[in-house]
Amino acid sequence: MPNPLGFDGQYLLDVSATVDTKKLLGWPGGTVLVDMQTHSGANVVARQVPGIQDPNNMDADTFTKIDRAWYQQDLLKKKLKLQVGLIYVDDQFLTVPYGDNFISLDFFSDSSISTFILPTYPSGSFGGEAIFTPAKGLYFSGGAFNDHS
Repeated sequence: MPNPLGFDGQYLLDVSATVDTKKLLGWPGGTVLVDMQTHSGANVVARQVPGIQDPNNMDADTFTKIDRAWYQQDLLKKKLKLQVGLIYVDDQFLTVPYGDNFISLDFFSDSSISTFILPTYPSGSFGGEAIFTPAKGLYFSGGAFNDHS
């Protein structure tokens, strides 16, 4: 039986550059990140049977863009971290620390809030955030972001 939907290949190319500002400009504690992605979008199954949440990062909409570009500065002996630029909220908030190794977004973030309200993968938004760590195991964080709808 011939395949009426054609080839169902997927690809994801993610190219990023991180620069330490101390090495580049002599500014200690600073980091610049620029990340570009291109990929083919959802596979045949996801297109034919759509879900509320993409099962993994390969099933996001087709795009080619700079998806993150931010500057981060560590202050007060790394007790305060400030970040501004094009950011995913789920890089810092609503994450499972050991979920980075999983392809499935379900293991990485709280889909009930992050997918529908906050700027998350693959649609970062301009904003800023601060994380204050006064003692080991205790931190306070907050941020302000443009919506991504």
